[in-house]
This record gives sequence, C-alpha cells and structure tokens, in this order.
Amino acid sequence: MLLRGYGLTHQGNVRQNNEDNFYLFGKYKKDVNMLTLEEEGEMPDQLALAGVFDGMGGEEAGEIASLIAAEGVSPSGIETAENSAKEQIIRINDKVCEEIRRRQARVGTTAVLLYFDKGETVSVNIGDSRAYCLRGGKLIQLSKDHSEGQSMVDMGVFTEEEAKKNKAWHKLTQHIGIFPEEFIIEPYSSGRMKTEDGDIYLLCSDGLTDMLSNEEIASIMMQNSGTGLSAMAHALRDAALQAGGKDNVTVVLVRASNNAENNSNGNKGKDILKHTIIGVPVVAMLLLGVVLGVKAIKSEDDEAKESKVKTEKEVVSDNIIMNILKKELQ
Repeated sequence: MLLRGYGLTHQGNVRQNNEDNFYLFGKYKKDVNMLTLEEEGEMPDQLALAGVFDGMGGEEAGEIASLIAAEGVSPSGIETAENSAKEQIIRINDKVCEEIRRRQARVGTTAVLLYFDKGETVSVNIGDSRAYCLRGGKLIQLSKDHSEGQSMVDMGVFTEEEAKKNKAWHKLTQHIGIFPEEFIIEPYSSGRMKTEDGDIYLLCSDGLTDMLSNEEIASIMMQNSGTGLSAMAHALRDAALQAGGKDNVTVVLVRASNNAENNSNGNKGKDILKHTIIGVPVVAMLLLGVVLGVKAIKSEDDEAKESKVKTEKEVVSDNIIMNILKKELQ
C-alpha cells in the first residue's frame, strides 16, 4: 500500500489564535503563532503515523500543549501500536503537567492518532478529536469521544444532535493534561483493522464535527472522492467555516492505494504499446505484398480487361487489408 496524505489547520472565523496542531508523516506546526498551515506527503504503509491535537487553555497555553503532543508522538509497528500509543500519551501528559505547574494554570490537549503498518491500521484517541474511514461509500467512525455529552448519547438520554446543544457536550472526561492522582488516562483504541485499497481516512478536531454532522462530512468526502486530497480537505474546511467556523478547524486526510494494482495497469499499458509497435511493421509488409501482387496481375492483362481487373482486384485487396487490420487489432 502507498499512503498519500494532506493536512491543514485554520483558526476559524471567531478565534484570534489557533490552538490546534496535526502530525502528518513527521510534519507538524512548529510555530505556535501560525494561524494556518498546510502540508502534504506520501510514503509506504510501513511505520506511518498521522494525528490531530486540539489544545485547550487559551493565551497560547493550548498551542503549547498541542505542540508538545505533536513533538511527542512517533510511528510504531502495528503489533505494538496500541501499547506504544498509550506510552506516548502518558509521556506527553507528564510534559503537559510540567507546563501546568510552570504556568500555574490548566492547559491540555486532545489527541487522535492513526498508525499504519504492514497493511493494517489502528486508531487511538483521548478526548473528542475524531478518526473516520470512508470505505465503499460509507463513513465509519473509528474513534470514540471522551465527553459527558457522548456518555449521554451512549446511555440513550440524547441523540448526538440533542447532546450538541447541551453544555455537557464539550466537557471532556479524558484528555492530556491530567495529573496521575486525579485520573487514570485510558485512551480508546479501535483495534487493528485491515487497510484496503481506496480507503480514505479522516482525522479532525471538533472545529469540524461541531459545525458539520457525520452525514454532511460523508457527503462532502464522497462528492470530492474523485479529486485530490487537497480539494477534499479544503471543501471540508470551507463547509465548516460557512457553517460558522466557531472554533479552530483541523483536517488530516490519508488515502491508501494498492501499488501492485497500479503496476499491473502500467504493465498492461506496456503490453498494448509493444503489440502496436510489433504489429505496425507486419501490417505494412503484408500490404506491400498485396500491392505488388495487384501490379503483377495488371501487367499480364490486356488493355481491354484493365478496367474489369482493376475493379475486381481492388475489391479483393480491400478485403484482404481489412481482414489483416482486424486480426492485428484484436
């Protein structure tokens, strides 16, 4: 599998700063003062990683927390991805807690990570940043929100749309920036799943999901599935901004494609080209023989029969030529 990725982050219509960050194959927003950033890249699905982080705290504290998270993650083999993700999140949490002590103010960040390796994928998240997979025209949510609002949805108290209107929707039950004595960090994992040719994975902050429903996100992705990832990412961002853009918006897209199939198509094209190159000289030689044969017949006939012979031989030669062409082009 070959992975192609595109990531962007935008401050939105209301916020004056951008507390979000993302990680795409080693690239991330290194300057906390940047309001927007776009990155792209491609690599084999071996030890590949993508992620999104939504910082909290304001006054640049949220930006610091999400930057610490982006700096602290790293790819992992698929067999150990879940354990590695938890270890990385705990180390990042320790650093964010050090920042809390230094600032004497609470800061934190969410994290959603997507590990790729050896044809398999696993999603790990803490907080309410999400991971999706668009497969066969269906959008599948891989992550699970750590929020009181989601708990109410799980218990059947509210639908998601109803819960979004409740103050509890954004109250997180898990996030990075929790002291060990306060709570035990327990990231959610989707479990290992096979990566399929044509899969498009979406990682995003709640600046996207608060503005758009899952159905709207799926519709936008499907409408842009035949375009490049850049066009799809921009379409998602623009839709969130048009819907209000009340928060920072971050989108990371990763498309998986089968190298073997691409190579097969390439070889098929080469076979067609080879057939054409070899076939053209053969057809030319055969046509030349037909022409010479017709001339020889003409030279033996008398002038009185010339018109009749010409007509008959032209018909014969035309039929021979057509049959040869049909055979060669089949």
